[in-house]
Amino acid sequence: MPPILLAMFLLGVTLSPRLVVAGMPLGRDCVAEFATVEEGAALLGSADAGTRRMSPFDRVARLKSAGRVSPEEHLAFAARCVLPWTTAEREAVTAAVAVIDPRLTDLGVVLPERVLLIKTSGAEEARAAYTRGTAIVLPEHILTSPPDVLRRLVCHELFHVLSRSSPALREKLYATIGFFPCGDVVLPGELESRRITNPDAPFFDHCIRVTVDGRKEWVVPVLYSRSEYDAASRRDFFATMNFRLLVVRLEGEPSTAAPHLKNGRAILLETGAVSGFFEQVGRNTQYLIHPEEILADNFQILVLDASPAASPEIVRGVAEVLRHSAQ
Repeated sequence: MPPILLAMFLLGVTLSPRLVVAGMPLGRDCVAEFATVEEGAALLGSADAGTRRMSPFDRVARLKSAGRVSPEEHLAFAARCVLPWTTAEREAVTAAVAVIDPRLTDLGVVLPERVLLIKTSGAEEARAAYTRGTAIVLPEHILTSPPDVLRRLVCHELFHVLSRSSPALREKLYATIGFFPCGDVVLPGELESRRITNPDAPFFDHCIRVTVDGRKEWVVPVLYSRSEYDAASRRDFFATMNFRLLVVRLEGEPSTAAPHLKNGRAILLETGAVSGFFEQVGRNTQYLIHPEEILADNFQILVLDASPAASPEIVRGVAEVLRHSAQ
């Protein structure tokens, strides 16, 4: 952080958006910038690997549509949800970044050169914050959150930007909690059409070894809807979302996973039905739907020094990998 910004932060001086026109420092050699409506719409209106992985359910649930939604219609809808930043919102996010920046620098975290901050109505992703490429998307309602809540959220989303931009680092971090690459798993039968795609981790492509009824099994965390979308309900996709551990078989080198079927049906387990899961991922978060989210919460604990951590060894493991990668 430049000395003048650090001094202002320590003195409790409110940061004006005029001070960050050229970008807010964010760790080593990175700046965060507020997107114009045009910039945000261009990014959210463009396809990427995550949007291309979306299922038919993903698209109809986001638009709350009774009929089929094409990929192009979904992207156009997301683009229309982008909003301009207000002065108060800029100041709130700038204050959050000012706290995070020196701690990222101390850890040696190397983010992409530019992180774009996009404000939306939230309608395109059920009012959740998320990332696309090197951009963080923040829904309007979140921007009035208490400062500590906003800091945690921005820090969590920054992990996704870091992970996406550094594949080798991502694999090392995933390994600290027992997850290894296995190729993107296609859900069996009709489940694939009801797949729910997390924009921060759109692929079911990492597996973990656990014990099921005394047997060692590889499982992949997956998300899907319990039913087809009911447009009359106007509910978002979280209302029918299921998180389960899908039992898979690994083949080939590098390993590729395929669902292990029993009587023609997928074996889908709750975390409570297996042992050896929490022993590897820890208990610092209940956000267990993907190793990406488990690690993002642990990263936030590390960067913001949130304590006490129920499983401090997980936080230490993340710190060790980050510091080693910075050398």
